[in-house]
Amino acid sequence: ENELVRQLDELDSSLLKNEKHKVLNKMIGLVTFRDLDFTPIHLHDKDLGSLKGGTLKDDAKSRDFTMNSLQLDPVTGILVDATGIGLKDVEQRKLRFADESVFKDSPHYLLRYFKFVSRGYSAAAPTRMAVLKNLKYVKKLSSLRIEKFLQRQVAEKDGKVGLDKFRDLFVSMDKQLWQNKMEASYRKVRGALK
Repeated sequence: ENELVRQLDELDSSLLKNEKHKVLNKMIGLVTFRDLDFTPIHLHDKDLGSLKGGTLKDDAKSRDFTMNSLQLDPVTGILVDATGIGLKDVEQRKLRFADESVFKDSPHYLLRYFKFVSRGYSAAAPTRMAVLKNLKYVKKLSSLRIEKFLQRQVAEKDGKVGLDKFRDLFVSMDKQLWQNKMEASYRKVRGALK
């Protein structure tokens, strides 16, 4: 059994209760349980195309949501909440962006908002306003990227029901953007499901 998964099991039984862990990529150590991801610190420099250094707080701010900005020291097993609110947001199933300045370079984080809300996470008014303000960046995503997102992050786990909830939430924020940018990819992914 993967040592990191064992350590996660020991961290907080209330957080991990009755959940199966899945090691998705042993090469980089990506571990997913529930809707949370633990990955190695990875600040990416888009100009250099490589990893760059930074603090734990810098890394936390490069993630999508505070709940996904938790960091685990695989040696000591210590869980670090560099934002100070990530663990609380996990417990309350609340969405709060770690830093909305990442949307311009990572517009797929906006799509993750709809995925999580369709799964029952709540979002405060400032989070919803940040989505509305930055949704325009979804236009930067290619159709292929949108299809892959819908297939891997929504359809494989949540099926047609999840895709339809995702669609309804997106349309409630920007119907025109949905029709112009998302609809064709949605129909292709949904049509491929049995």
